Amino acid sequence: RTIHTDLARRAEMTTHAFMITDLHEHIDDVIAFTKRLVKLYYTSKSKITILINSDRFCKNREERIIEMIDLLSRYHDRSCIDLAFFKRDLDDGLYDLSKLPKMINLTIINCGAKASGVPEAGTWVYTDEVEGDVQYLAYDYYGFYTDDSGYQLSLVDFDYVAQPGDTWYSIARRHGMPVVDLLALNRAIAEDRIFAGQVVRIA
Repeated sequence: RTIHTDLARRAEMTTHAFMITDLHEHIDDVIAFTKRLVKLYYTSKSKITILINSDRFCKNREERIIEMIDLLSRYHDRSCIDLAFFKRDLDDGLYDLSKLPKMINLTIINCGAKASGVPEAGTWVYTDEVEGDVQYLAYDYYGFYTDDSGYQLSLVDFDYVAQPGDTWYSIARRHGMPVVDLLALNRAIAEDRIFAGQVVRIA
């Protein structure tokens, strides 16, 4: 989100970009993500995390992931691209890591466990809640995101609860994103009404 990026940079914190894809429209996802990178002044050396959150209905998952990495690598340093998977999806056989290119870093989301559960993991996200908020605490084994290996706290807002009078345009403006991206995230069209209390996805 733009507001978090601006605040973090003013505080001289290191920022990295985070993309979530279900792989169904993987090329469109990369194009939209690349446009956001440019708009937020990320460089070709900025760290990028691609969270793969697909389902069994998506075919050729590994091939789609490779296509995404190849496309992103045209504009971005390949060594700065990180792939993230939920451990449960690997356990369910949704992805075969041996079919994917060797990445500099592999993030495994395995919350509440005592280890990442994947020997190749460079970063292990071990909790998704800190003091009741949606925050991710991870251990960065090899210092991919941190200058030296250690802990990292990531503040992420995925959802927004609509208030009375909210519109797609006002929510997009408040969160510093194009309304077309907000509509796409929520699989909505501009004519769809928003009701107070409705949960709107913003990331």
